[in-house]
Amino acid sequence: MKPIALIAVLIFAGCAGRKEFVILNEKAVRPASSANTPIEILLEPPERPYTVVAKARVSGDERNVRDDVEEQLRAKARAIGADAVIIKTSGSTHSSYRVTCEGTIIRWKTLLRSNLDLRIDGAN
Repeated sequence: MKPIALIAVLIFAGCAGRKEFVILNEKAVRPASSANTPIEILLEPPERPYTVVAKARVSGDERNVRDDVEEQLRAKARAIGADAVIIKTSGSTHSSYRVTCEGTIIRWKTLLRSNLDLRIDGAN
């Protein structure tokens, strides 16, 4: 792992609440997607090959956490041209009814078309 990426990971891990968005792979960042571009929300790492682009941490009201938090994560993914977000709920406080979710923002290494995997980004 490159020193810059390692520093970014350490900052993200150690500063809960301070850093909400950290790009881990500058080479995987693409121009922003349009607001209607679908971004997949995944609850576990997919079997399909992917590249981690960034990490994000967002908070939302526990009563509408699914809509609010997922849309925040989708917006962050669209901003860097990503394809999907792997989410993990990291905690809630009952006094504030807030839930914090962490998301791993990813880009697919392959493009699926009619049962064919086409390599992108120069992957072999």
